[in-house]
Amino acid sequence: MKNKAAADRILKLSFPADWKELANLPPPERSGLGRTDLKKAAKVAEAAYALWYEVITTLNGTAGKRVTAESPISGEQILVTGRDLWDFIALKVGSYYDFAVRILLSEPKARGPALLPGLDLKIADTVLDRLKTHIRDEGIKDPRYSNGGDIASAYTLGLTCIHFASGITGVPLSARTMEVVSQISLRSLVRSRTLTNYRYQKLLADRLIDGLLDIQIEYLESAIELLDEDHRSGVFSAIQLPELSLLAMRAASVVKKYGRKHVEKVFEHQLSLVFQSFGFHVVSTRSGRSTVDLFCVSSDPSEGYSFMVEAKTTKGRYALPKNDARALRDYANDTKSALRPLPPLKFVLVVASEPAKTIPAKITDLSALLGVPARFCTASQIAALREVIPGPLPAAAFRDEILRSGPVLPDDFAARVARSYEAVQGAHVKFAEQLLSVHQGRLGRDVP
Repeated sequence: MKNKAAADRILKLSFPADWKELANLPPPERSGLGRTDLKKAAKVAEAAYALWYEVITTLNGTAGKRVTAESPISGEQILVTGRDLWDFIALKVGSYYDFAVRILLSEPKARGPALLPGLDLKIADTVLDRLKTHIRDEGIKDPRYSNGGDIASAYTLGLTCIHFASGITGVPLSARTMEVVSQISLRSLVRSRTLTNYRYQKLLADRLIDGLLDIQIEYLESAIELLDEDHRSGVFSAIQLPELSLLAMRAASVVKKYGRKHVEKVFEHQLSLVFQSFGFHVVSTRSGRSTVDLFCVSSDPSEGYSFMVEAKTTKGRYALPKNDARALRDYANDTKSALRPLPPLKFVLVVASEPAKTIPAKITDLSALLGVPARFCTASQIAALREVIPGPLPAAAFRDEILRSGPVLPDDFAARVARSYEAVQGAHVKFAEQLLSVHQGRLGRDVP
């Protein structure tokens, strides 16, 4: 097979039927695949991945076979047999996939929301399961087969995650999470390379490690280029919506990040920033105590009211113990009498992780105790509300949705407020369009 035809030839090969031709593929750098031919690179990537998948899950595809082929190290002709041949072919097709993917990801116009060519996450997730089933059923004890699967799995997972981290929408995980998973996958790939005793597996792992590192570095460099060096972060840059529910449940990750003693304070601060971004004036009323309160006042002069927010961090579900209810009652009464010049206190909002089964009844009792409605909502609901509404909250709609809800705000609370916001925005847009239409009509009449 001529080198210049290799990039075209691989598109038509299959395994194990064409094992000899696959073993004799030249290095992808000499396959005739140009670095500017994106369409061909996509086809090669798709074909190479399919071949790679078949090789690592077809354990007996090279049993009893032998071939003389070019050494990937010296370039000389060498004899490769049996199980070494299995590794050798995996090295060849895996190298073609890596080479084609590097071409694709080096071109911004080749990136997009679709998975990388040939890479189906559902298939990738089942590769190791299928491989382990074959190993068990056939009683194979040679660890090279599971090692080959580990190498392929770690590389493809790391590659997919860094691809998604580059700003592709519609992915359920954050870019930061994708970055971390890609790094973990790279570590797994390095460990698989260290643990394997098979030279062709080591060669493939070396190439894939180099490729994944190059792609990660390119991603990080492009991320840095998107940052304005003159920009100085302020309070809104400090809002961490993905952390809000983690803080409320005192998750191990935020305890490690902020320290056990500071989680409650950070939670209060995050809620303060979020409610300020909603358009409320916010005062932290009891900073540093076991019961953390925020006093919020509507900035809409036509809808003057105030409310209190109680921020609770607990490892388990929050159950509103008697001491909390009593302290909240005393403080709410003090607040109502001390702040009479301000808009009236309309409700008290208890924000925590998840409610205990007893919360509805206890919140109802708390409302009677306070003399104003009390409501429970989760931290994730507050975060969701901020995500679905880009601007200030419609103060009246926010208040009304809270007051018409039961003691525990419903799961669709954010969606309900969002609908009110969209209605208000739509009315404003229509009014502005009417004004512009009248203005443009006048301009038209003034033109001679």
